[in-house]
Amino acid sequence: MESLEPLVSQSATAEWNTGIGETVNADTLNVNHPEASTGGELDASIQNPTSVPESETGSLPVARHAAAAKAPGKATKKPLLDPEKYRKAKAPLAEEGLSDGAQTTIPVRKPGRRNFIRVHHDEEYRLYDVPVIEDEKKEVHILSAELEIPEDLERFVSHQNLLTCITHRGTLFLWPYKNSTNDWSKSASRIARRAVVEWVRLIPDMEANGYRVETAPAELRAVQPTWPEMTFDEILNTAFEDKCIDSLDHPVIRSLRGLGYGPAA
Repeated sequence: MESLEPLVSQSATAEWNTGIGETVNADTLNVNHPEASTGGELDASIQNPTSVPESETGSLPVARHAAAAKAPGKATKKPLLDPEKYRKAKAPLAEEGLSDGAQTTIPVRKPGRRNFIRVHHDEEYRLYDVPVIEDEKKEVHILSAELEIPEDLERFVSHQNLLTCITHRGTLFLWPYKNSTNDWSKSASRIARRAVVEWVRLIPDMEANGYRVETAPAELRAVQPTWPEMTFDEILNTAFEDKCIDSLDHPVIRSLRGLGYGPAA
């Protein structure tokens, strides 16, 4: 028991620092200790640690907290995708011109037969004739504008239009459809122009090789879409954050070439 006296005395003189909060003065600290084997009472030096002579403790520095960690600086990483590099093609035809806040993910998909949609009226929120590749899960991967595609991969590349859209539920997404003159693409372009000014729903018509359009009920027609405050650069980079192919060593490319789904060793 006597061996504990110097340690407790140092704590009393220097103040107690728990390491995760404020320093606590030893006078206010409730010290629990087993009873002494002789009389069942705590050692007097532990009951009153401040009574230990200064000669036994010496001069001790007061405990201090570590300096607070600095917050990380704002990320300055340049966006991977620049939409201007894809603006080589123009819209097939001239086009006219219910969400609050930015989404953390932007789907790249077709509108779906359950949703009424609107297409963003600003031409800057669209891209045309963009090279993409679908993986085995049918997820769309955009090809870097600087990437040269070898001949053995050209048949897997399709050129698609990307339109910024919003559903009547307020979900922002990019609608991809082929930049082509086939019936399905022409049908999608016609409906997209109409969706700039009114809510519409697409119904696939397999027999007619195109879409039928369904207009929204009166209650929805009276509602204007509320677009999130996001630039198209932010939308594009969020949508393809981990789906941009900028190298022939990309897992999707290696899989198409029969080299296994994974980066080069």
